[in-house]
Amino acid sequence: MRFLFTMNMPANKGGPVHQIIAEMNQCTSLGSLCLLINERNFVMAEEYYYVRHRDEPGEYVYQGLILINTEHIGKVKEAKDLKGVNI
Repeated sequence: MRFLFTMNMPANKGGPVHQIIAEMNQCTSLGSLCLLINERNFVMAEEYYYVRHRDEPGEYVYQGLILINTEHIGKVKEAKDLKGVNI
């Protein structure tokens, strides 16, 4: 299942928060993700970036594995359809 994590840390371009789109195959719902992140300091996920194209819809591009520090997660929602593009 894919999730959009909003982290309590600045983004690399100076924004106040950092967002991560992550596939968590071991989680089947927000509830199962909640149980997982409450048990661990870090969780492993597959990361995706949204890449915009000139005058065309963007796409989500796989970026590899990432470890997420659960102490910095501020908010999480299921990533069903972000920016009008199915992921």
